Amino acid sequence: PSASRSGATFIPIQQPQRHANLNSHQLFAKKKKTAAAPTKFQVKLLKHVAGTGSAGDVVQVTPAFFNNKLRPTKSAVVISDDEVAEEQAEKSAQESATNEMATKLQEELVDYVLSIKRKSGPDGKLFAGIGMKAIMEELQAVKPSDLWKGKRAVKVAEILDENGKKMRGDIKKVGMFGATLNLAKSIKVKLDIEIVGE
Repeated sequence: PSASRSGATFIPIQQPQRHANLNSHQLFAKKKKTAAAPTKFQVKLLKHVAGTGSAGDVVQVTPAFFNNKLRPTKSAVVISDDEVAEEQAEKSAQESATNEMATKLQEELVDYVLSIKRKSGPDGKLFAGIGMKAIMEELQAVKPSDLWKGKRAVKVAEILDENGKKMRGDIKKVGMFGATLNLAKSIKVKLDIEIVGE
């Protein structure tokens, strides 16, 4: 303390100490909590899992979800990038082979008439209707193809009446009809069908 001429004593005011490397915003700012995101890895689903995917899908999941749900129920297996690439190459080769067979069969069926004999009454009505399953069985018997083997996508999409319009239900009388066949994912053909009474 120092005295002035008037006798008053001056006391110097101490300045608040500041942190050398921090400003006021840094001093009072609350630390933000940063939660580390759980690391995901890819698995191949062995069966349908609601909200996740279908059998054969490759999806990203958390370790907790895999360990608590997928692995105990044997719904998925861990799969590497190399295994995914290998499976995709195999799938592509299979699709290419299927499309080649489907195109060949499509060319054979364009002008082909599938003749089906069934017992009928004098008025031409069949004793039993002919549905999609019966058409496929008859076609497989007369047109051998590797497309019929295994779990292929070949199926009758619709049965057509004499005028080419989609029918509801089975064919129940003799005459000329038709069917649209899905031979592969994007390959279709219209098949002519002749129902002959016996």
